[in-house]
Amino acid sequence: MKQSIYLIILFFFISCNSSKTNSLEIGRKVSSNIEMNTKINLMVSPSQFEDCYQVKINNINYLISIDGNNRIKSIFTYDKKFISPDSIKIGMKLSDVIRLSKDKPYLINGWAYVIPLNSGWNAAFEISNYDSNTLSPDSIVKWMYKRK
Repeated sequence: MKQSIYLIILFFFISCNSSKTNSLEIGRKVSSNIEMNTKINLMVSPSQFEDCYQVKINNINYLISIDGNNRIKSIFTYDKKFISPDSIKIGMKLSDVIRLSKDKPYLINGWAYVIPLNSGWNAAFEISNYDSNTLSPDSIVKWMYKRK
């Protein structure tokens, strides 16, 4: 009997944690249990800035932008604790990301090199020389993002 109670409690905690994780999805309304902290103006593409809010979910820091209906438009993270469903993480080498994603980076002029992942996340790499838009072969993932 005690073992059954422990299993029920464990299941409850796991399901609560997974619902928190899933609460950051593009198009989903921001959950009332998410505390939106500091607001910053973030460059989300070469010529576009958006107000983003810092949020922390499962001990991982994110920046999210929302629309007028309180729905998530974009999610960014620079947190090294974040691991995408594709097993890609901040700080991972370019060659490893290409191997896992089976895709090559493409340039978004004036912003970053990006590798889209099957999960909907994108791995972003800094441009090493803005004059020639080059990507160093030893580049690492600097941030990850999702947006609609």
